Amino acid sequence: MISKNHQNLIDQVINFKTEADKDLYQKKIIYDYLSSINKPIVLEFGVNTGASSSIFTYVAEKNNGKVYSIDIQDCKDVIVSDNWFFLQTNDLETKKILNTFTDLANGIDIIYIDSYHDSEHVKKLIYNWFPYLKKKGVMFLDDTDNLIYREKKLIPHSINVGEINKIIDKIYFSNHDRIVYSKIYGSSGLSKYLK
Repeated sequence: MISKNHQNLIDQVINFKTEADKDLYQKKIIYDYLSSINKPIVLEFGVNTGASSSIFTYVAEKNNGKVYSIDIQDCKDVIVSDNWFFLQTNDLETKKILNTFTDLANGIDIIYIDSYHDSEHVKKLIYNWFPYLKKKGVMFLDDTDNLIYREKKLIPHSINVGEINKIIDKIYFSNHDRIVYSKIYGSSGLSKYLK
């Protein structure tokens, strides 16, 4: 795998020892979970510079898996790997994504949501894609703790992340018989739905 922007990130995640760096700690949790899956299928919403894509693809190469990444921006050059596939589109284009990446209809091990930070958008992604998550599959939702934004007085972002957190809680309460929900606070927060 060649990562355009994050060559050292994998080493940092693999060798991570302390929870002092909460962002790296959250990446380590995802890395460890993904590493336990043989032939994982990962669907990622939001690529940006490819930090998470790098972690997912590194593990996919080791475990014979595939990573499907979606972003509205052109991010096709952030990773070079036979195990990484990119589609530039709105991530609410569920049919287009399924028609392009037909493997997804057979079940997804990990869905990672870190795209448009709007509660209604996140809600639609959850409901659109939860049916495709395998039993015991995991949906990770980034940016679900607004404390750092409140401390920095980044009011609009603080409000958006707070609303995302509320919608994630609400979805869980309505589906608690089908979801095990956990959350890691700190950094920008990481929530996890286990199906």
